[in-house]
Amino acid sequence: MYDISEVTAKIRKLLALANRAGTEGEAVAAAARAQELIDKYNLSIGTEVLEEETATEKDSGGSTARMSPHLAILGRAACRLFDCDFYYYHGECLEKPDSLYRYAYRRTLRFVGLRQNVEACVLTYNYLLASVESLLSGSIKGTPGWARADYRAFRIGCARRILSMAEDVKRQTVQIGGEQSEALVRIGMDVARRHIEAMKMSVHYSNTGYGYAEEAYNIGYQEGSKVDIHGARTTRMLAGKIDAERDGVQ
Repeated sequence: MYDISEVTAKIRKLLALANRAGTEGEAVAAAARAQELIDKYNLSIGTEVLEEETATEKDSGGSTARMSPHLAILGRAACRLFDCDFYYYHGECLEKPDSLYRYAYRRTLRFVGLRQNVEACVLTYNYLLASVESLLSGSIKGTPGWARADYRAFRIGCARRILSMAEDVKRQTVQIGGEQSEALVRIGMDVARRHIEAMKMSVHYSNTGYGYAEEAYNIGYQEGSKVDIHGARTTRMLAGKIDAERDGVQ
């Protein structure tokens, strides 16, 4: 007879290794070995392994009084790449000098999922956000007369293009990795979903309308194709953090 706790512990270690692997090949190999054990002992990922996994939370690092629609779209793009989810979090309460509007909450995106996934997700989200602002800055210089509605429409168009690219990248990754990659995606998303449900929090919403500034939206959508969807992964900041955590450095 085998000890089911030892088997599930080994599977959990393999899944953790797959999440923090340095290359896609290492991730697929670790996930494949985990899948072999699951099949051998006829285990269910949802009951024997998933229940043992716990989620972590991390804020995006910035807060705003009004949550612009493009922030939610970029959040979805980052989550799509790293199997996470997010919800809106009310952060610090700022006191206003006007008695009619005495208090104002600052809001941020709070990402949820497996720890390694969340760390990479937050870094990628901020990279994508900075990329959109950089593209907008260049477009403003070349397009005089733009108003606030145009800026908003450009950001949404750009973010939508990034989300589309992120979905394509994830689809290709899962196709290459097969059932093992599908298992990792399922585990990551289920962990995030269960965590949010346990907190009785509503998942994000996304108001993606862009009014009548269609031209600015279309320009933003075209410009979004210039963003390197893998850019955050190749930065020294992200690579260094992953290497440090792999070596046990906090």
